[in-house]
Amino acid sequence: MFIFISSSCSPQEITPVGEGIKDSCGNSIQNEVKLHSSIIFYENQDEFVNKLYPQIKIIPWERERAGMKASEYAEVSEIIKNKPDTVIAMTDHMDERSCTISRKLHEAGIQPLFFEYRTVGQLEVVIQKLGQIIGKDKVYVEWLNDLEKSKEKVRNAIGESEPKKVYWELAFQNDQTKKENQAITLAQDSFFNDVLRLAGGTNIADAEISDKENSYRLLSEKDIVRADPDIIFITKGSTERPLKAQLMERNNWPHIKAVKNDKIFEIEQDTYYLVHVAESLLWIAEHINPDKFTGE
Repeated sequence: MFIFISSSCSPQEITPVGEGIKDSCGNSIQNEVKLHSSIIFYENQDEFVNKLYPQIKIIPWERERAGMKASEYAEVSEIIKNKPDTVIAMTDHMDERSCTISRKLHEAGIQPLFFEYRTVGQLEVVIQKLGQIIGKDKVYVEWLNDLEKSKEKVRNAIGESEPKKVYWELAFQNDQTKKENQAITLAQDSFFNDVLRLAGGTNIADAEISDKENSYRLLSEKDIVRADPDIIFITKGSTERPLKAQLMERNNWPHIKAVKNDKIFEIEQDTYYLVHVAESLLWIAEHINPDKFTGE
């Protein structure tokens, strides 16, 4: 089987379904891809791939031993020693480091299937592409149908409602050196920014573009207070203290509309898992515009 890797080794647009299959690193994927065993590159996606493509045998591997953390990339040797036929990677932030790993896998005789998606629509294209490559059971179609039902339900409920201003917190940092607190939030081109848009929200950091290394951005505490969001979503942390009590202690946060109106919601970690996108979209929409879903 011949596989072409583009010489630039930088992320590219995904070729639309039906025009020949290429992944986001320019890998041309020919017919009869061996899929007896695969490694799933990113954590929390094993369940997703297993549900959508049950015919694939997923090989467990030591991500931590390979240095595979949120902001790092794995040692290729840790993957190669497991002898997978393919390595599947899906992310909303594919960069040159990802494509370098893709090239090294190719050189080792392993088929890389690296896909980037930054919107819900792009994720749907990725899922269809993998379905074309695998070419057997169509279980993934059920997942796509469930996602479309959630999108339609949200569209019908919120209609032409004015988008609510949303602040989405991934983490909050007390910066003692600069004496300015900052938050890690969704960038304009992150996947969940698009989920938020479909759910009837507008990200207060929507003007922020992600950097080369991740799909998130830092937002100053002053900018958050100035934006005065209607809704606040905060990723669940280790503390058991009530969210509002925490926010009331921050500089000028008691004046924020969302804090005053108790529109503060905690996000469970599995909300970010691709397998739950349809449910997550609906849950977010219901918390942004609860009055639109009163008949549920």
